[in-house]
Amino acid sequence: GNRGPSLPPEAMAALEGSAEPYEFSAVDASFSCLAEASTQERLLRWGMDKDLKVQRFKMSGRHFESALAEDLLSDLTASVAFSSALGLAGPISKADFSSTCRVTPLAATVLNMGFFDVYEAQGLVAGNGYFRKTMQEHVAGIDVDDMVLDSLLNPESEHQTIFSPDQQGEFIFHIFRLLCIGGGMHQRDEQVTDYLDTAKGVYKDLMTVHKSAKSGKIEITSEVYQIASEDPAAPLFSAPSEHNRCYAIVDAKKRYVTVVHSTWKSFW
Repeated sequence: GNRGPSLPPEAMAALEGSAEPYEFSAVDASFSCLAEASTQERLLRWGMDKDLKVQRFKMSGRHFESALAEDLLSDLTASVAFSSALGLAGPISKADFSSTCRVTPLAATVLNMGFFDVYEAQGLVAGNGYFRKTMQEHVAGIDVDDMVLDSLLNPESEHQTIFSPDQQGEFIFHIFRLLCIGGGMHQRDEQVTDYLDTAKGVYKDLMTVHKSAKSGKIEITSEVYQIASEDPAAPLFSAPSEHNRCYAIVDAKKRYVTVVHSTWKSFW
């Protein structure tokens, strides 16, 4: 077909984003919530102690802006720093990344755990934090016997819409969902309390906040992206599962990216 006037090579190069790639090195960062003994104990109980990894990387290269997220994340996943820190078989080539991975920006505007009050207001959780039970069903490889889990996993659930699509795009909702689903060896808590508490602690550990000069309000400056694997056999995770999750939190000013990587492995 007719491709229109051809561009000079330097313009083509700029269009194709062949600008200098970002480079990454893993850094030791301690996350106070994750380091606490009580959190470690919960993750063990929830079957996530081995397969939930949080790793920070220092980035060097161009100034980051949202339009460059795809570039940044494909450079990150193509780095040896990424695959070795997360225990993957090897770096993910750019071609594999563009054919098997999808990057979705998530919102990070929630500053208050009142966001989750809807569970009690809608009767999915009792006043004392106990999960309201349902008939046990096997959904997506997981035994579901409470309303909250049902709302998170079951596409037929009548409670699917208690959070709007925008609310479901909030990073804190994703963290809570990740913990609540847990791992293949999950020994479920009877109450929602520890899941919410841990979600709050992890979120606070991962988000950078500042006070807006304009409004005087506290704002989150971190940008959050979900990297999803379209192909179950893709190299982003060591085992295929629809419950695998990978998030990248970019702090442009401090020039680092923090990755939350969780591989779901069936008990069987």
